[in-house]
Amino acid sequence: LPTQQLGELSWEKDVCVSDPCYDKTIGCMEILHNVKAGDFWNVEVSVGEIDSWGERAYVLALYHEDFLHEEKKSPDWKEYAILGVDSGQMSVFDDSIIGGRKSTKKDSEAAADVFYEKCCDITSTDERFGLYYVAGEAVGVVTSSGRGDGGYPLEVVIEDNEIMAIRINFM
Repeated sequence: LPTQQLGELSWEKDVCVSDPCYDKTIGCMEILHNVKAGDFWNVEVSVGEIDSWGERAYVLALYHEDFLHEEKKSPDWKEYAILGVDSGQMSVFDDSIIGGRKSTKKDSEAAADVFYEKCCDITSTDERFGLYYVAGEAVGVVTSSGRGDGGYPLEVVIEDNEIMAIRINFM
């Protein structure tokens, strides 16, 4: 499948992988701890035509700069979780960005609404995926989820007790 490079992200140790409509009380959300921190997480999406659905995202993959996926014939991908989708979207963000999601405070609810609207704006483009920017810095990625709602496997590669690669397969 054709793969498109979307760019690079910078993260700390905790990364949230979720449908962007969920708040932190939803069990379908996964927080990945001990993710390799760094400025250069490469983001790519594989796209292709799916039956009558048209061109869609097949796979969303993120690799730390120290993970040389091109040289690895078969990385040791491990299934980490099944991710639920209810809005036809999937997102991967530094966990601190997701902190603005819905809570009992009205200002937090407003921030969560703005976050979700920005995610929907990205997936409503012709490409149906893209990086999410805050103050000019890419802090996450959001994509349509292949065939829409359902459950999708989240896989990771762990080296030296750190997550070095993240992949979500929508097919």
